[in-house]
Amino acid sequence: MTSPRELINKAAGLTFSEERAALLERALEHADPEAHAIALAMLAQQDPDRLGEAVSAGTAAIESGAEPNWIRAHLAEAAILAGDDEAALRFAEEVDPGFFLANDLAWRVVRLKEIKAIALLRLGRADALDVVDELLADIAGGDEDDDLPPPSHLVRVALTLGARPVLDRVAQSLDLEDWFPPSVVAEIRAALGS
Repeated sequence: MTSPRELINKAAGLTFSEERAALLERALEHADPEAHAIALAMLAQQDPDRLGEAVSAGTAAIESGAEPNWIRAHLAEAAILAGDDEAALRFAEEVDPGFFLANDLAWRVVRLKEIKAIALLRLGRADALDVVDELLADIAGGDEDDDLPPPSHLVRVALTLGARPVLDRVAQSLDLEDWFPPSVVAEIRAALGS
C-alpha cells in the first residue's frame, strides 16, 4: 500500500487535475493529522470550496502537535488562489522560513514571500512594496542551485491591477528575458511604456 505521504508527494509534482485530486483523496483515507491537513490544503488549492475544511483540519492538526510549517505553507497557497488575501497573509507570516531553508527549500521561502506580496498588494497595504523588494532581492541574489521560481503570480496580479511600481521593480531587479516567457515580457514592457 502506498502511504499518504507518498501520495501527497506524487500529487505535489502534478498540475491541477483530476489525477492530482484523486491521489490527494486517497491520501486522506489513512492519513495522520498532519498529512490529512496537507492533503486537504492541496485539494483546496484547486477547489476553493474546500478551503474552510482545510483550515479547520490544519488548525486541529497544529493544535494536536503536528509540524505546522508544511500545513501553513499549503494553506497560504490555497488561500491566495481562493482570493482570501487576509488568510493567505496570516498563514504565510506564520511559517518559519528557517524550517524550509534548513531543508534546502529556498524556493518555498521565495514563494511564501510572493504570496505575502500579492496579498498585501490586493489588500492595498503600503508595505506591499517592501515585501516586493525583499522578494526580488532574494530572487536576484539566489544561487542557481536554489531553483528559484519567477514571480509569475505577482507579475500577473500587478498587470491586472495596473500596479506600475511593482512592474518597475521587477524590470529593474530581474533580467526579464531570463525569468519570463516572451509574451509576459511584452506585457510588462507594454504596461511600463517601454
